[in-house]
Amino acid sequence: MTADILEYSSDAKHDLTMLKKQLLHLSEIQKDISGLVCAINRVDSIDIEDIGTEQNEISDTFDRIHRSAMEDQYTHDEAERIINAVNNYIQNQEEGMDLDDSELLVTETIQSYLDPLTKAIIKEPVKSTTCKHIYEKSTILRHLQRNPRCPYGGCTTILTKEDIVDDLETKRKLMTMR
Repeated sequence: MTADILEYSSDAKHDLTMLKKQLLHLSEIQKDISGLVCAINRVDSIDIEDIGTEQNEISDTFDRIHRSAMEDQYTHDEAERIINAVNNYIQNQEEGMDLDDSELLVTETIQSYLDPLTKAIIKEPVKSTTCKHIYEKSTILRHLQRNPRCPYGGCTTILTKEDIVDDLETKRKLMTMR
């Protein structure tokens, strides 16, 4: 996405700043939701008699637990990596440095090594001999047991286990990234 902004945007700095703001906003929403889930689970496990039956007391207890849980939340690693890359790019542009956009392209590279099913970085890469997409071995084999279609959005290729082969080239690239 960041590479697309750099390539197609008429004002890359503005668009990257907007991307960063949206990522920060989404991260805050994610933290809030995680904090709410944590608070619900904690309040659910508390004996109502311990905090009283007054609705205000229950609400105050929930709010206190939610605030505490929010402090324990963190920004998603991938979002933080993109935000840092955008910050570095903008800072370097303001300092007049001419970058080759490699900082932002690193996040694009990482994105391309995410399994389409789990969204986790691929550890044991395999690829389709028909559509050439790359997957995590264990997840694609499980997926093919119930659905033969390639899990990449827009790809309509029907796969079989025989179409899936080890991807040694991607494995080497992943090893050099670590």
